[in-house]
Amino acid sequence: MTVDIADEQDEWQAALDTAQAELADLVDVRTFRHAGSPGQEVVNFVREHDIDEIIMGLARSGDISTIGSTTRVVLDFVDKPVFVLPSEPPWPSLRGAPGRRAGRPRPRRTPRRGRRPGAGAAAAGGRPTASH
Repeated sequence: MTVDIADEQDEWQAALDTAQAELADLVDVRTFRHAGSPGQEVVNFVREHDIDEIIMGLARSGDISTIGSTTRVVLDFVDKPVFVLPSEPPWPSLRGAPGRRAGRPRPRRTPRRGRRPGAGAAAAGGRPTASH
Protein backbone atom coordinates (compact mmCIF):
# COMPACT_ATOMS: atom_id res chain seq x y z
CA MET A 1 0.00 0.00 0.00
CA THR A 2 1.31 3.44 -0.90
CA VAL A 3 0.30 6.58 0.95
CA ASP A 4 0.95 9.90 -0.72
CA ILE A 5 2.16 12.05 2.15
CA ALA A 6 1.97 15.21 0.03
CA ASP A 7 -1.79 14.69 -0.49
CA GLU A 8 -2.31 14.11 3.23
CA GLN A 9 -0.32 17.24 4.09
CA ASP A 10 -2.36 19.24 1.57
CA GLU A 11 -5.56 18.03 3.26
CA TRP A 12 -4.27 19.09 6.69
CA GLN A 13 -3.24 22.50 5.36
CA ALA A 14 -6.65 22.96 3.72
CA ALA A 15 -8.35 22.11 7.03
CA LEU A 16 -6.17 24.65 8.87
CA ASP A 17 -6.86 27.31 6.24
CA THR A 18 -10.61 26.68 6.49
CA ALA A 19 -10.59 26.88 10.30
CA GLN A 20 -8.59 30.10 10.22
CA ALA A 21 -10.95 31.68 7.68
CA GLU A 22 -14.06 30.70 9.66
CA LEU A 23 -12.69 32.02 12.96
CA ALA A 24 -10.96 35.17 11.67
CA ASP A 25 -14.03 37.37 12.24
CA LEU A 26 -14.40 36.17 15.83
CA VAL A 27 -10.87 36.06 17.25
CA ASP A 28 -7.24 36.65 16.33
CA VAL A 29 -6.27 33.28 14.85
CA ARG A 30 -2.91 31.94 13.74
CA THR A 31 -2.50 28.32 12.73
CA PHE A 32 0.65 26.22 13.02
CA ARG A 33 1.49 22.74 11.85
CA HIS A 34 4.19 20.64 13.51
CA ALA A 35 5.47 17.11 12.99
CA GLY A 36 6.29 14.77 15.85
CA SER A 37 4.58 13.38 18.92
CA PRO A 38 1.35 15.42 19.15
CA GLY A 39 1.26 15.71 22.95
CA GLN A 40 4.89 16.73 23.24
CA GLU A 41 4.56 19.17 20.33
CA VAL A 42 1.61 20.90 22.03
CA VAL A 43 3.49 21.09 25.35
CA ASN A 44 6.59 22.52 23.64
CA PHE A 45 4.51 25.05 21.70
CA VAL A 46 2.69 26.22 24.85
CA ARG A 47 6.01 26.73 26.63
CA GLU A 48 7.78 28.43 23.71
CA HIS A 49 4.95 30.85 22.91
CA ASP A 50 3.68 31.64 26.43
CA ILE A 51 0.16 30.45 25.62
CA ASP A 52 -2.48 31.50 28.20
CA GLU A 53 -5.15 28.82 27.61
CA ILE A 54 -5.44 25.56 25.70
CA ILE A 55 -8.61 24.18 24.11
CA MET A 56 -8.60 20.53 23.09
CA GLY A 57 -11.15 17.99 21.92
CA LEU A 58 -12.07 14.64 23.39
CA ALA A 59 -10.68 11.40 22.01
CA ARG A 60 -12.09 10.26 18.68
CA SER A 61 -14.61 8.06 20.48
CA GLY A 62 -16.29 11.24 21.74
CA ASP A 63 -16.86 9.59 25.12
CA ILE A 64 -16.28 12.06 27.99
CA SER A 65 -14.66 9.26 30.00
CA THR A 66 -12.04 8.77 27.29
CA ILE A 67 -9.53 11.58 27.27
CA GLY A 68 -7.12 10.92 24.44
CA SER A 69 -3.40 10.39 24.89
CA THR A 70 -2.53 13.82 23.45
CA THR A 71 -4.88 15.60 25.86
CA ARG A 72 -3.58 13.48 28.75
CA VAL A 73 0.03 14.55 28.01
CA VAL A 74 -1.01 18.21 27.85
CA LEU A 75 -2.97 17.95 31.13
CA ASP A 76 0.02 16.32 32.82
CA PHE A 77 2.76 18.68 31.59
CA VAL A 78 1.43 22.24 31.27
CA ASP A 79 0.61 24.69 34.03
CA LYS A 80 -2.06 26.58 32.07
CA PRO A 81 -5.84 26.09 31.98
CA VAL A 82 -6.86 23.30 29.60
CA PHE A 83 -10.44 23.18 28.33
CA VAL A 84 -11.55 19.82 26.91
CA LEU A 85 -14.58 20.06 24.64
CA PRO A 86 -16.87 17.29 23.37
CA SER A 87 -17.09 16.67 19.64
CA GLU A 88 -20.83 17.38 19.74
CA PRO A 89 -22.41 20.31 21.59
CA PRO A 90 -24.32 19.23 24.69
CA TRP A 91 -27.15 21.67 23.95
CA PRO A 92 -29.96 20.30 21.72
CA SER A 93 -30.31 23.62 19.89
CA LEU A 94 -26.75 23.32 18.56
CA ARG A 95 -26.91 19.69 17.45
CA GLY A 96 -26.92 19.64 13.70
CA ALA A 97 -25.30 23.08 13.52
CA PRO A 98 -22.85 23.65 10.65
CA GLY A 99 -19.59 21.83 11.26
CA ARG A 100 -21.12 18.94 13.22
CA ARG A 101 -20.32 15.51 11.84
CA ALA A 102 -23.52 13.65 11.08
CA GLY A 103 -24.00 10.34 12.81
CA ARG A 104 -21.54 10.92 15.65
CA PRO A 105 -22.90 9.64 18.96
CA ARG A 106 -23.39 12.14 21.76
CA PRO A 107 -20.69 11.76 24.44
CA ARG A 108 -21.58 10.53 27.91
CA ARG A 109 -21.48 13.14 30.64
CA THR A 110 -20.02 11.10 33.50
CA PRO A 111 -16.29 10.91 34.30
CA ARG A 112 -14.57 7.62 34.94
CA ARG A 113 -15.20 6.15 38.37
CA GLY A 114 -12.83 7.54 40.98
CA ARG A 115 -11.71 10.48 38.84
CA ARG A 116 -12.90 14.02 38.80
CA PRO A 117 -12.63 16.31 35.78
CA GLY A 118 -9.39 18.29 35.80
CA ALA A 119 -7.62 15.93 38.20
CA GLY A 120 -4.71 15.52 35.78
CA ALA A 121 -4.01 19.26 35.65
CA ALA A 122 -4.25 19.60 39.43
CA ALA A 123 -1.95 16.63 39.96
CA ALA A 124 0.59 18.19 37.60
CA GLY A 125 0.56 21.41 39.61
CA GLY A 126 -1.72 23.18 37.16
CA ARG A 127 -3.75 26.06 38.48
CA PRO A 128 -6.12 28.45 36.80
CA THR A 129 -4.52 31.72 35.82
CA ALA A 130 -5.94 34.89 34.35
CA SER A 131 -5.63 35.29 30.60
CA HIS A 132 -3.68 38.20 29.14
